[in-house]
Amino acid sequence: MSAIEDLVASNMYEKINNIMSLGQVKRLRAETIACYSDLVYGKIVVDLGSGKGYSAIEILKYKPKLLILLDPSPSMLADNISYMVNSVVVERVVGVAEYMPFRNKVIEAFFSFFVLRDLLDICHAFREIARSSSGKSVLVDVIRPSSRLWDSIVLIWFCIMVPLIAGIMQGVGGYRNYSIFCKTVKRWLTKEKLAEIVRKCYGDNFVLKTRMLGVIVEVTLN
Repeated sequence: MSAIEDLVASNMYEKINNIMSLGQVKRLRAETIACYSDLVYGKIVVDLGSGKGYSAIEILKYKPKLLILLDPSPSMLADNISYMVNSVVVERVVGVAEYMPFRNKVIEAFFSFFVLRDLLDICHAFREIARSSSGKSVLVDVIRPSSRLWDSIVLIWFCIMVPLIAGIMQGVGGYRNYSIFCKTVKRWLTKEKLAEIVRKCYGDNFVLKTRMLGVIVEVTLN
């Protein structure tokens, strides 16, 4: 968390993320939220792991009744750009996915982008989503390709090339922080393993969609 907070504070986080995703991260957020805009309009929505609020800005375009930003970092919530845009509709809550401070079935939709890999207990988080939600949830994240060749390419890109690029753009701090990020890359799951965990902890009522050569997974929980 401290590594991400350092990157966000430097205003380099989104720029490097855009490079890291080969220019796809903004498009992925926008297209996914547009695809599920019916879950947003007039609804109580949670942006799980909201961070700086780049996804929340997209969610606000579809006029939720209430948008709750849930994140474990008070400093990132303090600077969340969506709250600055609309503090009437947006609420900020410090919390984690494994122990969400919501009553049963009060949230009409959950969205999250690039959060699953950082959860300490994915199973508990899915159960918390099921407990809190009365509607669908859309969780987008990066996964490990099943192919050994593509897996090796992904690891080289995220664990060697991205830290070097971050070091060039931000100096020693950027290299160090994105080298730490490599630890989360190694915890990514394959699509098959993620499906196994979701089925075990949530049930069979879910859909997995992959994009970008199988590196992005979209989990729709019904």
